[in-house]
Amino acid sequence: LSEDEYEALSVANQINDYNLIRKDNQNSVFNICLDFIMQNKDILYEDIIVVKSKELNEGVLGIVASKLVNSFSKPVIVLSESENMLSGSARSVDDFSIYEALQYCEDKLASFGGHKAAAGIKLKAENFDSFKSKLFEYCRENPYKKDMLEIDLKLNADSLNLDILNATKTLEPFGEGIRKPVFALTDLIIKEIKILGKNKNHLKLITTKFNSDRPIEIMNFFCDRLDFPYQIGDRIDVIVKFSENEFRQLKSLTIIAENIRLHDRKDEMFEKSEKIYDKIMRDEKLNPEEKIYAKPEKEYFTYVYKVIRNIKHWIHSLEFLYSRLKMEDNYCRFLISVEIMKELSLVTADEKRISIVLN
Repeated sequence: LSEDEYEALSVANQINDYNLIRKDNQNSVFNICLDFIMQNKDILYEDIIVVKSKELNEGVLGIVASKLVNSFSKPVIVLSESENMLSGSARSVDDFSIYEALQYCEDKLASFGGHKAAAGIKLKAENFDSFKSKLFEYCRENPYKKDMLEIDLKLNADSLNLDILNATKTLEPFGEGIRKPVFALTDLIIKEIKILGKNKNHLKLITTKFNSDRPIEIMNFFCDRLDFPYQIGDRIDVIVKFSENEFRQLKSLTIIAENIRLHDRKDEMFEKSEKIYDKIMRDEKLNPEEKIYAKPEKEYFTYVYKVIRNIKHWIHSLEFLYSRLKMEDNYCRFLISVEIMKELSLVTADEKRISIVLN
């Protein structure tokens, strides 16, 4: 601590400059990882994503791995390559122990350590392919639940005050063994979407609970309106966190969106559909029941094509498009239909993050 005002200001500026550089490094490494994934799209059909590059700054690999987990809802390992060695960080989803997965592959590793949710690893570059194969094998034999959010408490409008924030603080610090509680606001209706910020990259959602007129304001930071797939009238479920806001000595609760999805998402159906679809994309053999489940009939395929033709352009996820269409409870057939359209050059589409353009 410094008692000299100018020295303290100088140190504060240095810390701020360091944080800006670190954020730039994070964004750069994150984009390199995304490019790697898009250039090696088979990765997306495995139950774990493994990225390696010689261009990665080791100091931010853990943070970048966490961001990739949030983007793809799968465990992620990010590795930096230097002098025939690979070293990096692993992050996982709630229902999968990355540490046990690495234990299964320990004969391929030079060293590793961590816990269920996060780990650090090191291995020889020559062992990368065999490590990856063994890791994929473990994941297929130990499936985890995808996209299923473990909600600790569904909140009602009356509980949205500073008491909920103060109660959460009493549980800190969070870490391995003490998970940060997950709060949700469910069955909200979007009444208004306001664009905020100098760069217009923040949204304020004005919502109400279903069958209620009481407004609930939710901030969705760093989200352009074009990238926000929801619209006024949508019923949504929102995972939220809280912060304290003070204005003119008055304190209030700010509600911040961490995850948004359409109300009553059919988790088990999506999990089953994606599991079968990924098997198809990996050229794995399907059992008779899976074949029947996955095969779209001609009438179904025609319907999906007509719908996409009418939309013409779609920049959000395939899952969101499927949910918008309110089709039968079989997401796998929808995905296979899109794959067929791609093969016939009827549409142009990227995996997972979709941009469908009619050809």
